[in-house]
Amino acid sequence: MMGGHRGAPGTTSMKLSLLSVPQWAYREDTKFTFRESEMRTRNGREPGSTEKVCATLKMCKALSGGFMRVLRFLPLVIIFQISFLAQTTTSAQGDPQAIAVVQAAITALGGATAIGQAQSWTFQAQMRGPQANGNVRYMTSTHPDTGQVRLANGKTKSAPLIRSYFIPALVGRILLMESQDPRFSILYAGTSMLASGPVTVVIFAVGPRRLPAQIWSFDASNRPVEVDFRVPAEIGARQSFPFLTVLSDYRSASGVFYPFQIVSAVPGKPPEIIALQSVTATTTVPPNDFNGRGGDLQ
Repeated sequence: MMGGHRGAPGTTSMKLSLLSVPQWAYREDTKFTFRESEMRTRNGREPGSTEKVCATLKMCKALSGGFMRVLRFLPLVIIFQISFLAQTTTSAQGDPQAIAVVQAAITALGGATAIGQAQSWTFQAQMRGPQANGNVRYMTSTHPDTGQVRLANGKTKSAPLIRSYFIPALVGRILLMESQDPRFSILYAGTSMLASGPVTVVIFAVGPRRLPAQIWSFDASNRPVEVDFRVPAEIGARQSFPFLTVLSDYRSASGVFYPFQIVSAVPGKPPEIIALQSVTATTTVPPNDFNGRGGDLQ
C-alpha cells in the first residue's frame, strides 16, 4: 500500500459505516416486518429502553436459525462516519444487565488487560468457501493506514478499508473497543435458542432511535457464538464483512481466547469457513497489507 499514516501506530482508530433504515424494513427470508410505529405505546409517548428492546427482540429471534440463514440487507439511506479510539475513559451506555453480559464476555475471553495488550495478530488457518480455499498465513494489526490510491487525474486519495474474514476472530478486541465507545447503546434482548443451545442476546445500537448495529449472542460460558454484523466491526485498516457470523471452538493463545472456527454466511453463496490452526499475538504495529489469498476484498 502507498501513502502516509492516518493515525498514530499503537492506537486503534475505528470507523463505522452506519446504515440508517427507513420507517420499515422487510425480510423475505424470515417473513418478519419491523415498523418503528409499533415501538410506540397506545398513548403516543416515546418508548423507553425496555420497550425498544422488546420490539427488537423479534429481530434477534429471526437470526436463531444459524449461519445457513442468509439475511437481506437493509436499504442504505444515510452513511455516517464515526471515528474513535480504542482506549478511552468513557464507556457505552445502555441497560445495566446488557453491560454486565458484555463485561462477563470480556472477562471470559481473557480480560481487558490481556486483550488490550496485543496490537497485531498472525493466524495460520485453513479456509474453505467461495472466496478463498487452502492453507493461509494471515496478519492483521491495529495500524490505521489504509494506503493511497491514484486517481485518473493523477491525484491520490486514501484507499478504502480492507474487508476481512479474519476480523471476527478478534471478538475480544471488538467487544472491548465497542464497550468503551459512548456512541453505542448496549441493550439487553433476553434469551433465545440457537442450534448450539440457549443464548443471551445483546444488541449494540446506535443513534437516538437505537437502531440495531450488531446483534450478539452469548452462550452459557459467556462467549460469543453468533454475531450479526449489520454494521461492520473495524480494527486498524480492516473491517469485517457485514455478514452473520458463527463462532465456535474457543482456544487460548497468550492468555486470550479466540474462536478457532469462524463461519461467515455469504449471501447467495456457500459460507466462508475458517479453521484456525494457530494464533500469535504481538505488541508491534506493522502496516496491513492486502491478502487476496486470505479472502481480502477492497
